[in-house]
Amino acid sequence: SHRTEHKVERQTDTNTQCEMATLAPGCYAGLDKDAFNKTSAEREKQVMPLDKAALVQKVTTQDVDSGAKCLGCTSCTGFQMHMWRKRCCNCTCARHMHDVTLGDGVDNSNISPLRHNFNNPVHDHDAKSISPRRKLNPDLLKQFNKFAKEHKKQARQVTRTPPRPVKKAEKPLKCFGCKGDIPPTENCFFVEGEKLHFHGACFNCTKCKVSLMEQAEVFKLGKVIVCGRCHADSCKPRCAGCDELIFDKQYTKAEGLTFHDEHFCCWFCDEELHSKEYARATSEPRHPTCLPCFTRHCTAKCGTCRLSIGAEDQFIKMSEKQIFHKKEQCFKCYGCGVGLENQKAYAVDDKIACKSCAERAEDGVRCDLCHDDIDGAAIEFGTLVIHESCFKCKKCNVMLTEETGAQLVGREPRCDVHKHSH
Repeated sequence: SHRTEHKVERQTDTNTQCEMATLAPGCYAGLDKDAFNKTSAEREKQVMPLDKAALVQKVTTQDVDSGAKCLGCTSCTGFQMHMWRKRCCNCTCARHMHDVTLGDGVDNSNISPLRHNFNNPVHDHDAKSISPRRKLNPDLLKQFNKFAKEHKKQARQVTRTPPRPVKKAEKPLKCFGCKGDIPPTENCFFVEGEKLHFHGACFNCTKCKVSLMEQAEVFKLGKVIVCGRCHADSCKPRCAGCDELIFDKQYTKAEGLTFHDEHFCCWFCDEELHSKEYARATSEPRHPTCLPCFTRHCTAKCGTCRLSIGAEDQFIKMSEKQIFHKKEQCFKCYGCGVGLENQKAYAVDDKIACKSCAERAEDGVRCDLCHDDIDGAAIEFGTLVIHESCFKCKKCNVMLTEETGAQLVGREPRCDVHKHSH
């Protein structure tokens, strides 16, 4: 069985659950995943902060942008703010991937430019932005305010230095990232208080590698520069459910993720998962899911047999579109049928192949029976692509048609008489 019975432990990992296959909840609006993530990041910079949008719309934060169309998937019936997950209840996409209020043309002078920034979350340093469900007791609130104060002490302002006239005998600036010279004719970024300069291409978070060029401030962590999120994560664990830092002494760890005890629940229905069986999705967001919701929302189909990959099934994932049951009859070369579990597999369109068949596919379409090139008409029979002249019973050599009861036995076409012959 590949289910896990989870037990809460004090800051201790539980047994690791075998990963389960899933499809991403959104269709990425017709974009591939990288393009979708880029679009998502661009929109996140434009979206009006939640508290500001609530004031403009004259609603509670729970009702901000209610009903807004999702730009990331077609299944969403309209944006509905989850009470504490900071995403849509209907489709699980983030708020900024819906047709929501943008900051353009609105006075945001009283809102910090970092308030809704993924790489420096407002809920890491502003107690008012913590989810209402997380009512911090006086002791935890004291810890939070102490952390926020220390966090802010490590913040460093960023200044963009434009190209400047070249002065005689002027020494070039040194990039702290690559240690190379920064020509006066190039933009560079200066971290105040540290006297550090960076090329634009070198100005990245040391931990997560995200670009810091559009950040108003960065953070010092030891001898390196990081984004606000990475600095906070180095000090406190972060809840994978609500994205807020964990100040409680006891919390839940599972699947390499950490959770507030009350937030270890199904990603879709919020059913509590302590001491229950669950499956974990392999596509983002990779959260534990109760078994009924896994079957309902996350079931992928095997690329060979086209049957669903259930919560108890082992699988091998080649890409988002190439998922196969982890068994010999499914994870095999589409060309010669050899099992690929213990050797390198190659992607050929939406299929998988051994090295020789993959190389043959690159050279052109070849018959899977005689292995000669197919220049004219071909027949697709099961997993085979063959010449019309090769479509005959492997036992008696009689010509076959699908209408006359042709059967595929392993990699061999058979007539109805010889379908059970060895």
